[in-house]
Amino acid sequence: MTLVRAEVTEVLGEYDHAIEFADKDNFVIIYGPNGVGKTRFLEVIHALSRLEGRKLARMPFATATLIYSNGTVLGVESSDKKSFSSVQPSWRNRQLHFVLHQLGHAAQNWNYQGEDFEDWLVDNSPWSPIDHEDLWEDSRDGELAHLVDL
Repeated sequence: MTLVRAEVTEVLGEYDHAIEFADKDNFVIIYGPNGVGKTRFLEVIHALSRLEGRKLARMPFATATLIYSNGTVLGVESSDKKSFSSVQPSWRNRQLHFVLHQLGHAAQNWNYQGEDFEDWLVDNSPWSPIDHEDLWEDSRDGELAHLVDL
């Protein structure tokens, strides 16, 4: 199963992006003017493929869809359709609706409500996220750990 298409709407509150991955291509080049959300588009695709609700809730987009070679479709939609006026909108109250369609199976739906294990860590422990690779730092001694280890 490989990714064949990715779509994200309202990246940065205003841009719609889609990309197709042909079977014969080893890579795809994404180009465009500065400031149109190319990097954010890729970050949304990455976070959705890993089902990272906390990261997705903090990103400026409305919907994202990943389509795979076997017909599987994974999508997410923000309950907050308003424009994003800042780089980091309020993510604690932002709800996301996920849906997974697989051929021959009923659609699976679930919601991200803005509170999960990562949020609990931020609020109730000395650990805080430090980058996009799921590294976390203990504010007491500077120890680094991956989220899966916490």
